[in-house]
Amino acid sequence: MIPEQQVDPVRLKLYEEAALQQWLEELPIVNLALSTRLMHDFILESNKLRMSAQQRMGFLELIRSQYLVIEDDMRSRLVRTGLPKSENEQKIHKILVEIEREYAIAYWIVVKEQTGRNISWFQGKNAALAIQRTIKGLSSIVISQYIMSLPVPEWVWIDVHSLYTLGVRLKKEAAKVEGVTGLIQHGGTIQDSYKQIILLSLADSTGLMSKEIQQVYEFTERLTSLVVFEKAETKGVECPCVILQDEDLPARFIKKGESLKENLVLYINFKKLYKEFDKKEKLKNDVNGRYGSTDLSGSANTLPIELLLYLEARWFGVALSGAVLFADRLSRYFTIGLDSAYELQSATSVSLHESEKEYLAESHSKTALMCAFDKPGSLSIGSLISFRKTNQPEHKRSIGVVNKISVQKGTDKIGFEIALLTQRAHVVQYGVLPEDDENEKHKALIYALKSEGAEERSILIVESFMLKELSVVRLYLNDKNFPIVLRDRKNIGVGYWQFDCRQLEEQVVATKSNKGYDFT
Repeated sequence: MIPEQQVDPVRLKLYEEAALQQWLEELPIVNLALSTRLMHDFILESNKLRMSAQQRMGFLELIRSQYLVIEDDMRSRLVRTGLPKSENEQKIHKILVEIEREYAIAYWIVVKEQTGRNISWFQGKNAALAIQRTIKGLSSIVISQYIMSLPVPEWVWIDVHSLYTLGVRLKKEAAKVEGVTGLIQHGGTIQDSYKQIILLSLADSTGLMSKEIQQVYEFTERLTSLVVFEKAETKGVECPCVILQDEDLPARFIKKGESLKENLVLYINFKKLYKEFDKKEKLKNDVNGRYGSTDLSGSANTLPIELLLYLEARWFGVALSGAVLFADRLSRYFTIGLDSAYELQSATSVSLHESEKEYLAESHSKTALMCAFDKPGSLSIGSLISFRKTNQPEHKRSIGVVNKISVQKGTDKIGFEIALLTQRAHVVQYGVLPEDDENEKHKALIYALKSEGAEERSILIVESFMLKELSVVRLYLNDKNFPIVLRDRKNIGVGYWQFDCRQLEEQVVATKSNKGYDFT
């Protein structure tokens, strides 16, 4: 992993503070593509050069702020679309991971030198910083892989576990280290950085949108004090969570009483975290729905309530899964989006063949379909899906939302699972009230929902964030039309909202008249 290093006094001068300051000042900030190449080459060459641990740490910290700007810019280019990723996005990702890898290696070189012998107090302080930075660097690789729905490289998790174990052995796991600004920041310890990436791995990235992965990682920073590592299984927990520190795997939930090599296991106690999630008001923000947020910054101290509920389930040990819809293991025709679902649902023909608007997917399991897409960014967590069996006509369609996505290793196929909304929906239109001269009609879907012990409700699916709670619209259903009031607004997918709708009585609106009283 660490390249062979050469002694070169001339090149070494480029990494002295004065030369570094000049190099940073001359870095073309407005041209981030060129800055990225220069930063990559600079770090790559430094790893091949022999220098003292103190000098290496000094220059790595000096360039860190600009490095993080470049990393953030490259990440922002990868979270704008769904899957499959375009060739350009794949190229950006490849360069990004190469830079992240070299930057992590640079800190690892310092760790190796600082911990390879008996160390002084000052060296121990630098060792703690180097270990924490290396864990952060490896965590960056994990995040970038999750964003692209790709597996984590084989060596990453075992290295992360080894670094934390090393910090514990040096008794530096709880030592605070300086942040980029030189200030002591929360999360600036070896242990906290380790907890952050462990929490992200348990969040199951296959159920997160690309833009949410960095947000969830940043959010975990406020939760690290609520997570406790223990050597023994936590009492009163149905599904213990463990880290097998000698394996190249993330943390996972196990069955109670499962036999493990106790000396190589860390148990995770989530009891404090569970209590915190009982008070979600402190954790949630006022963003209008999980899928309605347009924030791509990745920074998040609070999250939408829907995303909090998702994380709560994962951190409670509930495995993410779609509905069991494909137990027959037969292929399905499907289409993405409300417009195409509306048109196919409205079809008057009884064609059993694949429409030009449909994809053919093979069943991958009882809960998953698998398909190769011809257009980048076609599918995302939160995509609205309508699907049918291949022997059914176009208008007999089920409706759901994609809740899990994975890229099939070694293929160009994408596997996805679906949270079912209804087995059968009907096409309708609606017009916003009060009606204007144009009386524009909008496409929508409607279905009936019957809960045990409750009356049947009518649920309307629309592609508009303009409709609010208690909005009144005119619904056009077959040959009838009538006003309805919209309640229980829910953001069910990317750009899609669902309402419980109730019919209202038509109101006769009195009009002004210029005539006098009629006494006859």
